[in-house]
Amino acid sequence: MTQTTPTRTRPEIDDMVPGLKLQAGDNHATLEALRDLLLEELDTQTAYEELVAGNLVALELDVNRLRRMVDRLVVEAMFAVAHDKLTARLGLDYDSSGAPVSPEGGDVFAQIDAVTDRIAVMKRRVWQAEPDIVAMIETVLLEEGLDPVLIQALARSRNAVIIDPYEMRLVASEQRRRRLMEDYRRLQAARPEEVEDEEDFDDYDFGV
Repeated sequence: MTQTTPTRTRPEIDDMVPGLKLQAGDNHATLEALRDLLLEELDTQTAYEELVAGNLVALELDVNRLRRMVDRLVVEAMFAVAHDKLTARLGLDYDSSGAPVSPEGGDVFAQIDAVTDRIAVMKRRVWQAEPDIVAMIETVLLEEGLDPVLIQALARSRNAVIIDPYEMRLVASEQRRRRLMEDYRRLQAARPEEVEDEEDFDDYDFGV
């Protein structure tokens, strides 16, 4: 269930600023810390700057979330390809009914189950490595003698209809964030310069 935490703004405009929307898998503390650091760096000085900054923070969180989604989709697809590759190593034949038969004899289904179990172990290692799941799957694939680049290429090719829309959303969010940041920098540049207090000539020493 999605939860929303208000951003750190003036109370009178808080309802107009995008909140911190939490989704399944989000780390509340991490996202709050990221949001607070971003707001501190943006250093808002007006109500309008706070509104723009709130949108920037929301976009940044969306970009990070979409990246994580894409990574997970790709990794899950890579597991499916890896399963196929490891199963192919068994060199199975198929009888007239289409049932798999091991050329070396033995329980073919036990051999397939063994491959599935190996994939399950690989998955546990990878998911436990969050957020470094991409690096970890490369490690476990290499340990199995599989080429991570080829596996990823096949995974993306087979699952393009699922992965591509998320990557397109990611690109669109990154473009929106960049444009909004450019607008925000222009706002900052247009801030009125601070005028120094006029010098108190009564206290000035004219050397007389």
